[in-house]
Parts: sequence; structure tokens; C-alpha cells
Amino acid sequence: MIRSGSYELYKLLQEVFLEEQAERLAQVLAEVSGRTRKEIEDRRFELLATKEEFAKLTGVVAELANSQKELAQAQARTEERVGRLEEAVERLAQARTEEELRTLALAVGALRREVGALAESVGLGLEDLGHAVLPAYLE
Repeated sequence: MIRSGSYELYKLLQEVFLEEQAERLAQVLAEVSGRTRKEIEDRRFELLATKEEFAKLTGVVAELANSQKELAQAQARTEERVGRLEEAVERLAQARTEEELRTLALAVGALRREVGALAESVGLGLEDLGHAVLPAYLE
């Protein structure tokens, strides 16, 4: 049985082949044509799906690039803050060192005065002892 869309093809084949052969060829060609259309439609659908996926991936890549840019900017700001923090810590350490040095210098000065006073006391004590003990040895 010949479908209406294949009738024109059947008439053309009848000019060259016997009626049975023309009918069978028309059926085979119609079936092949149907399968080919189905495969083309399936491929078209796959391509459309691939295009949609590609469009989604393009969007994701754009978002990733934007996120990477924002991350790089945040990293630059963080590095700047860390640099300022390093400078502040260095200034603070320098100020503490200078303060400790001043305190140490004051302590050394006080110690010098105390040792000087102690030396003077010991010297005077020895002198007094010498005055008391030496005359007995000298006689």
C-alpha cells in the first residue's frame, strides 16, 4: 500500500520498474525517508540542547571570570591592609624598643649613682678603719 506522500514517487518508479517493484521501492524509500527525517530531528534536538548547554556554560564562565576579578581585587585590598599592619607593628616595636632603652638608661644611671654612693661609703669606712687601726700598727 502506497501512502499519499509517496504516490508521486511511485508513479516515477512505475515508469522504469514493474508495478510490484515500483510499489516496494516506493515503500522502502518512504521508510528510509521517514527514518532520515527522524534522525535529522533527533540530531537537531541534540544540537539545540548542546547550544543551550553551551550558553549556560558561557554564563558560568562569565560569572567565574567576574568572581575571579572580585577575588583579585579583594586580595589586593588585603595585601594593602597587611602592608599597613606590618608598618604599624614595626613602628610599635620601634617605639617599645626606644621606651625600653630609655628605661634601661635611667636604670643604669640610677645604678651608677648607687654604686658611686656605695663606693664612697666603703671608701670612707675603710679610711675610718685605717685611721683607727693603722696607728697601732705603725707604732
